[in-house]
Amino acid sequence: MCWVEVLAPECGQDLAIQAVQDAHALGIRTLALGIGDLLGANLGCQPEQMRCGTDHLQDLANAGIGWTVQAPPEVYKYYPCVTNQRLLARYGAPTADAPYYTGVTVEDLRVALNQMLERVLDGAVP
Repeated sequence: MCWVEVLAPECGQDLAIQAVQDAHALGIRTLALGIGDLLGANLGCQPEQMRCGTDHLQDLANAGIGWTVQAPPEVYKYYPCVTNQRLLARYGAPTADAPYYTGVTVEDLRVALNQMLERVLDGAVP
């Protein structure tokens, strides 16, 4: 696995999904938790060029349990930070959406973490 430091967070999307997919291939399951306002702030993410906010969180959730991940828009691979204009993660047309969790406030995060732990303890994580 290769780690690359980049200044623009969208540059790490493909690498993050690849890392989660690689972890799943090794038998490590992950759950996705988004902290903060993923849609309101937007932080310059452009949906026509990359997967933004909860869409990216959905991608991480799917990758974490071995499900298919939605490919980013075609233009994404031409970002200067994408290695050789080649995506490293595996993409396809998702047939289902894995659960992901979000929280903006401390109380939201408590609820989200409790929901995550309940799923794990109940054996609901594939």
